[in-house]
Amino acid sequence: MELRGELGSSRTWFWLVALLFAYASFTVKSVESTNQLKDEFVQRAADRVKWLPGQPASFTFRQYAGYVNVEGDIGRHLFYYLAESPKNCSGKPLVLWLNGGPGCSSMGNGWAEELGPFHITENGTGLVLNTKSWIRYANLLFLDSPTGVGYSYSDNPEENHSGGDARTAEDSYTFLIRWLERFPEYKTRDFYITGESYAGHYIPQLAALIHERNKDAELKINLKGIMVGNPSTDNYYDSIGAIDYWLSHAMISPKTHDDLHRACNFTDPNCCSQECNDKYYYANQVEIGGIDSYNVNSPSCPSADDGAPQKRRRLTQSSRSKNPVHVKPCFLFQFQFDLLAYIGARNQRTNYEGGYLCVYQTLGEKRSLSDRLNVGCSFCEW
Repeated sequence: MELRGELGSSRTWFWLVALLFAYASFTVKSVESTNQLKDEFVQRAADRVKWLPGQPASFTFRQYAGYVNVEGDIGRHLFYYLAESPKNCSGKPLVLWLNGGPGCSSMGNGWAEELGPFHITENGTGLVLNTKSWIRYANLLFLDSPTGVGYSYSDNPEENHSGGDARTAEDSYTFLIRWLERFPEYKTRDFYITGESYAGHYIPQLAALIHERNKDAELKINLKGIMVGNPSTDNYYDSIGAIDYWLSHAMISPKTHDDLHRACNFTDPNCCSQECNDKYYYANQVEIGGIDSYNVNSPSCPSADDGAPQKRRRLTQSSRSKNPVHVKPCFLFQFQFDLLAYIGARNQRTNYEGGYLCVYQTLGEKRSLSDRLNVGCSFCEW
């Protein structure tokens, strides 16, 4: 009886100690979680953008901008800008916009020239409301990715413009998970990934990663669909389509069209030869000239070399290049510098290429991504 009593007492003490350890562990985790939540709310408040240079007084929406560190040890910092819809933002989806390139800034292109809430004035001194902005229908999230593009950077400069599409997808996914901690009201919101050009690589890979990781309910992102404009997904069809389109719109001569088909082996994933690139350079610089390939009916673009030398680009880089029609390249670039102090961005650039913020040495991939388009959500291409 005495031995049995001692054993019972030992069991009681064992479970009591185990419960104390479990409670202590839970308390520590709760404190850590609470502190992390407080840090994110503090950072969110710091990210609030109340004013931009030359911003019209009539704007009625909230905007945020800042960094999310996606790699703690190395320090890879991705820059974002969020514009919330001015009417019923809580009832509208979250739309992520990614520009292509590879290496083009979503701020320098999508935000400043296309679907963002503002357009830069013609002389580059201020902003006007973009009456065709998607902000009327969604909350817009612009992401500069990968590191080294636009305002995003790495603490290790050698990491900029490197790593390939797989790391870009991983970093973008990590960004979303951590960004949603800063903006938890969007965790259950309908989410769409959109973009153009080389985002035809970025978007399917990111969507596939989200689809796979959503098996963990705690990390679920409410992905509803993806949309890609002029997507770069398959080198053969992209290149053939561009060249045939130029001919059909009298942008190049029949001879140049035939020369390109003869010199360029688009079935080769390592395309293209020096002869092919020379023919392509001639087509772009001599025959196409200032015509905007995104809108061939618009007025000719200003020359991009009135402020800095134009780099000679390869075929796979320049088939989707463009310059802004409504603002000169030097003004667009200068305005990006003027933004720095207002949005808390770090100055990563000392010159511009092609009149808008693109870094073409960013590592791209030429393999087809048609096999990654089945990602468990709706898909739209335009």
